[in-house]
Amino acid sequence: MAIDEGLIDLTPQTVKEKVARGESLAGEDLSTMNLSGLSLISADFSGAILNKVNFSNSDLSKANFNDANLAQAILTKARCNDASFINTDLSQLDASEANFERAKLDGADFSKANLERAVFSHAQGAQANFNEANLSQANFSQAVLEAADFTATGLNQARFENSELLEARFAGASGEGLSMKGATLTNIRADGCSFPKGVFVQIKADGAVFEFANLEAADFSYASLQKSIFMEANLKQATLYAADCTTANLSSANLVSANLSAANFFKANFERANMVSADLGKSNCFEAEFLEAITAGANLSGAILDGSKLKNK
Repeated sequence: MAIDEGLIDLTPQTVKEKVARGESLAGEDLSTMNLSGLSLISADFSGAILNKVNFSNSDLSKANFNDANLAQAILTKARCNDASFINTDLSQLDASEANFERAKLDGADFSKANLERAVFSHAQGAQANFNEANLSQANFSQAVLEAADFTATGLNQARFENSELLEARFAGASGEGLSMKGATLTNIRADGCSFPKGVFVQIKADGAVFEFANLEAADFSYASLQKSIFMEANLKQATLYAADCTTANLSSANLVSANLSAANFFKANFERANMVSADLGKSNCFEAEFLEAITAGANLSGAILDGSKLKNK
């Protein structure tokens, strides 16, 4: 008598066999199963219950995890390139050193996940959630993640070079040596973040909010920061060389020994800023506001100060 395969208990071996035959595992409950080290290319796990499943070292490339539950799953060193995680629950999972290159992440929830040294280059998706995740040394280069939530994430030495992160949220995020060179960060919210020695060279961050941020010794050379907000931010020894800070708000910011030379501060606000020993040489400060700013020892040589209350000595 033929056996109804739908009644067979799923095991790692039967899961592997079903995937090899191109059969779907959509909606299946595989909770806590050990599926480590398996080839599960193009598997259909859509809507499946996969919490605490061990996928470590498995090949999950091109797999479909849409609407699945992978909470607390283990994906260490798993290959998830070109996989789809649309509206997937990946909260609290461990995916250190996993490869999510070119993955689809619309609405994916990675909150409180361990993603140390994970690769997300060229990944795409809107409103992905990385809240409180560990992203130390993670690689998001050239990823497109509009309105992603990186609130309170750990980003030590993380890389976002040439990524597109319009309206993303980085409030309370922290990490030394973060690199966002060439990234598009228009209208991001990064208030209260801490990115000392961060690399923001050539970023496009018009309308960005860095209020109360710690950006000591960060490099914003050649950045576009029109209408950006740095109120009460720590920019001590930061570099804004040749940056476009038209109408930017730097009121009450710490700009001690900052390199602001050749930058465009047209109608920018430096009210009550601490600019001791800052270098404003050859900058454009036309009609900039310096009310109660502290400028002792600042270099103003060659700066355009027309319409402001500072004088070029």
